[in-house]
Amino acid sequence: MTHGGVVATALDEAMSLCVHQQTLAFTAHFEMDLHGPAPVGTRVELEARIDRHEGRKLWASAEALGESGVVATASALFVEVAR
Repeated sequence: MTHGGVVATALDEAMSLCVHQQTLAFTAHFEMDLHGPAPVGTRVELEARIDRHEGRKLWASAEALGESGVVATASALFVEVAR
């Protein structure tokens, strides 16, 4: 099985790529729930979205979808880099 830390990194990266389409920001807070295994060698699809944007703060969420369903869900707070 894939280590949960690898799944967390992938979800954080997916949300970061989504956020970085709008602005430069860093992850300030990250939460993840594991729902099932992600066997090594299988396909996992990531879906990320921005849920809210207020001032310098952006809230995002993401899912990791494996062959047998949802592997993990995550949410994060991103803060725009002051320019």
